[in-house]
Amino acid sequence: MTPTSTSLALFVVASLTALPTFAETKKTGKQIYIESCEQCHTSGANKAPVVGDKAAWRPRLKEGLSELTKDVVRGKGAMPPNAGNPKLTRRDIQLAIVYMANESGAKWKEPT
Repeated sequence: MTPTSTSLALFVVASLTALPTFAETKKTGKQIYIESCEQCHTSGANKAPVVGDKAAWRPRLKEGLSELTKDVVRGKGAMPPNAGNPKLTRRDIQLAIVYMANESGAKWKEPT
């Protein structure tokens, strides 16, 4: 190998190892909840159901993940579309919903 090709190879390897992996960049439902949902869903602000309040969540859980996802995407009541965070993906929203639902008595699986 020439010095130039060796330098190039080292640069490529260093660049690739410096990049975060997909798994490292994924957030959990709890992390998304803390960043985008916690403010209202811990205090009950704007009539948001408090996470852990099984009675408040019971009718929502009956709607299912698909309907709850639509509610968040569109916005519902005082909650703005995408919970006020335009960067949230549909999967992010579903992860946060599953986290809140499970903390409130459900046994839902995370979306794949």
